[in-house]
Amino acid sequence: AIPDVTDANNNGIADTTDYQNALDAVKKAQAAETAAEQLVSNAKSDNNVSQTEADSIIAKNAEIEKLKADAQKLIEQVPESDRGTLQNDLNAVNPVEVPPVTKDLYRLTSSLDTNGGPDNPKEAYYDQKYTTSSAIKTTENADHIYVHKGTSEEYGGFIDGGTGTTNFNTTATTVNTAGGDDLIDAVGMGGNVKFFAGDGNDTLKLQGISGYGPTWNYYGGMDGAQVIDMGTGNDTIAIDKFTNMTRWSSADQQNSFYYSTTKILMGDGKDTLTIAGNIKADSDSGVSLSNYFNLGSGDDTMTIKGNITDTESANGGTQYASNLIDLGSGHDTLTIGGSIMGNTLVLSEDSSTIKVNGAIVKETGNTSFKLGSGNDTLTIEGIYDSAEDAASSDSLAIILNAYQVQGTKTYLSDWYSESESSLQSLLDANSRVVNGNTIPNEVKPFVDLGDGNNQANFNGGLWWTNVTSGSGSDTITVGSTAGSFGGSKISTGAGDDTVSIRTWYGKQAEVDMGNGDDTINLYNLEKFGAPSTNIIQGGEGYDVLNLKGGVVPLTMYTSITPTDSINLQEVEEINLNGTGSSLKIGENGLTALNSSTDPEQYGGAFYIHGTSKDSVTFDTTKWAKSQDNVQSEDHPGHTYDVYQYNGSPLYVYVEDGITIK
Repeated sequence: AIPDVTDANNNGIADTTDYQNALDAVKKAQAAETAAEQLVSNAKSDNNVSQTEADSIIAKNAEIEKLKADAQKLIEQVPESDRGTLQNDLNAVNPVEVPPVTKDLYRLTSSLDTNGGPDNPKEAYYDQKYTTSSAIKTTENADHIYVHKGTSEEYGGFIDGGTGTTNFNTTATTVNTAGGDDLIDAVGMGGNVKFFAGDGNDTLKLQGISGYGPTWNYYGGMDGAQVIDMGTGNDTIAIDKFTNMTRWSSADQQNSFYYSTTKILMGDGKDTLTIAGNIKADSDSGVSLSNYFNLGSGDDTMTIKGNITDTESANGGTQYASNLIDLGSGHDTLTIGGSIMGNTLVLSEDSSTIKVNGAIVKETGNTSFKLGSGNDTLTIEGIYDSAEDAASSDSLAIILNAYQVQGTKTYLSDWYSESESSLQSLLDANSRVVNGNTIPNEVKPFVDLGDGNNQANFNGGLWWTNVTSGSGSDTITVGSTAGSFGGSKISTGAGDDTVSIRTWYGKQAEVDMGNGDDTINLYNLEKFGAPSTNIIQGGEGYDVLNLKGGVVPLTMYTSITPTDSINLQEVEEINLNGTGSSLKIGENGLTALNSSTDPEQYGGAFYIHGTSKDSVTFDTTKWAKSQDNVQSEDHPGHTYDVYQYNGSPLYVYVEDGITIK
């Protein structure tokens, strides 16, 4: 509202005029801020901020400061009670952040740091030389390094070692951006590169990472390893796909890591690593290392939108090709959009959320998970199938062998050092000594969920892979609406656990529920047609088996390798639920009870629930009915016939209506 007082401050100017002058001045300052923001946007639009553009922004900031000062003087001429939002509006106007002037290069094949850089930043081939007189250097402030394809040279825009030599320790192209919130934007990264981002919230953007290139060829600079250390801060790495490499096949263009031997350390902080395409790990002949990702401490996120593969061949130079992903400490999130098809080990120290939208299948190798003591959630949408020969799988042995052998090398001997504790623990638990040498054992692929209240969902099924969890209340599901379970063992450890299996395929499968009051839900049994070990072990506590639909033949106190049925051990309650299932009860394993002078120690009661569609068969006359029409206060609403074994304190309560055979 227009003030009523004509000239409250006696400055000779009407208050209405004072107010309007101040309002106009604030609007001018706001307009200058908007103009500065547009200058910043324009400067960043091509990823290349020139000195001229930076100077224009600096000049506009100076104009903002002057306009703010002018407006402040005019606001002070307005009576305080009549200023309205003028002061707040002016306070909200500020100079904009001046983006760093882009260090513009056509390729980077020499080192770059605060002391020097390439002699010719516009050289697109591989013969740059490091010089302290370079116009391109890094600073302790925010740096923007833009390496782009300025010519038609195929590998223009790359950061690479130039020569492709594997003498990494002395000849690598070393890039150190020092302190500040740095941005490095390049077409790609080739071999023989060390990259250090230092402190600050840094960003590295690449089209891809390549480790393939014969040293004698024009793209020899792609050969060799890369070490990327993002340092401390909330850092970001975004790696696209090689779709810009038009000479490559369409399949190769889908890779983000192409025949790579890459080490990435995200460091301390809340970091993000995003990979748009596939990872294809490699290992060079005579070099016992391969891809290694370590997210460090903090709540980090790693996203791989493609597949994880490798080039491993037991008889070739790529015998160590693999992918080690260490999520580090904190609550970390790992999402894989495709499938895992090669030698892969995932580690975690604390809690994690892991999802694989594809499958985990053996192509060149198998996959294992060793997770931490927090509450983990693991979801595999496709099948987890390590193939039947996985009992002699080399999935873990390859990575442990690489870790062990590489530690003796002069070339990158510290490659796996950040995960040394976890790897050494696995090596100690899975190795043997032969003639004084420690040899990693060939270990069946596994998922170790660790302690905590964990959840694992193998929605497409679980084959030839062992799953374990420690103390805590765990929930493990095999098959959401489809998917089978076979050739594997699930061991849930201590705690009140729940295991649900869609289809149990009757071939070398076992569930051990451990200590606690546990529940197992089973929907169907797919018959194998031959004797095989199929066991559900309840363990200490009150354990319950629920049948959920299909016909499932069960046995108790019989052979542990029945044909087309599941043997139950220490399962106190069996709910057949009218599924048409059968339970055969024998006396195998009861020898100790028969000869014991203290049979009470073997006593117990088992409860069988169901309908006339279900059946119970006693395989020996030593099981005899001792009571009928019995009710139990622990199971209200049920009436039982009670069968006793050979006069001992071992009883089976069979619900009325179940068919006795």
